[in-house]
Amino acid sequence: MFDAAMIRRTAVGALAALCMLAWSGRAAPPAQAADPLYTFRLATAGNVGQPLYETAKAWADEINTKSNGRIHVDVFPNSQLGDEPASVQGVLTGTIDMGAITIPPWTTVEPRLGVFALPYIFRSIQQAEAKAKSPTALGILNSLEAKGAKAFALGDDGWLVISSKKALRAPADFSNVRIRVLPGPIDAATMKAFGAQPQQVAYAEMYLALKQGVIDAAEASLTGQYTSKMYEVTKFLALTNHLWLPDILVMNSAKFAALPPDLKTIVTNAAQVAVAVSFADEAKLTEDYSKRLAANGMEVIRYTDIAPFQAAARPVWDQFSDRIGKPLIDEMAK
Repeated sequence: MFDAAMIRRTAVGALAALCMLAWSGRAAPPAQAADPLYTFRLATAGNVGQPLYETAKAWADEINTKSNGRIHVDVFPNSQLGDEPASVQGVLTGTIDMGAITIPPWTTVEPRLGVFALPYIFRSIQQAEAKAKSPTALGILNSLEAKGAKAFALGDDGWLVISSKKALRAPADFSNVRIRVLPGPIDAATMKAFGAQPQQVAYAEMYLALKQGVIDAAEASLTGQYTSKMYEVTKFLALTNHLWLPDILVMNSAKFAALPPDLKTIVTNAAQVAVAVSFADEAKLTEDYSKRLAANGMEVIRYTDIAPFQAAARPVWDQFSDRIGKPLIDEMAK
């Protein structure tokens, strides 16, 4: 005779096995679709340690963190994706996704941006920051979107100064000096106003150009002068501060438009975080890198009276007033 309890247990086990077999034949419920991963390349001419690079990196890091891996931004420093004019065209056409690119090469795309490249238009970093964040400046940046570049903010890359093989103590000392200038017509016009011979030399090539005697001097930010080791190929550092050098944080318009709304917000807000850091570090970096360059043997020329340089450069404002707009120049100079 069979034990009744054993029969019941066997029957229940068999029924359970049949149920599991039947369930295994069903289609699994659809998995929730994962958000796509966006990978972007961010171009910048800045080297590690320069405000331009640090701004780019801060923007990328903030996006990578706040998007929880849905976006990954890789920063390509030191013009790895091309010099600044090439990077501007890359962003506009979409061959480069994002950029932290200084103002001068953008002036050929949007002439009004040239107001930020005028010599001595800003008297302090505080004035420059206020104008960079003004509704007028934001309106100019927004105009780039229809041309292919979504611009988010202006960051601070410092004041332009000049490293040279001879002392530049007055505008007259610039006569016939072959000086590397940033890409853009206003920089070249400023050096011509000082009596120099402007030369278009890429940032990454200015050390070699000085070493080989192709040029006699080079304009760049203080941090750029130091990280490029200008103290090895020049003797003097002139703190002309003739131009405040802002950079624009940009993204190809079509690629920004393709992002979901929440990721657009993350990219936009991250840009504001990045530029805030750049402005906050300005005073410290200026003093720190002046000392570093002096410690490496450069004679630092500080001007007690900058008026002769301002007077020499002022005709540049008139030269570009039709292109930029005199009312805009007057507004930014206040």
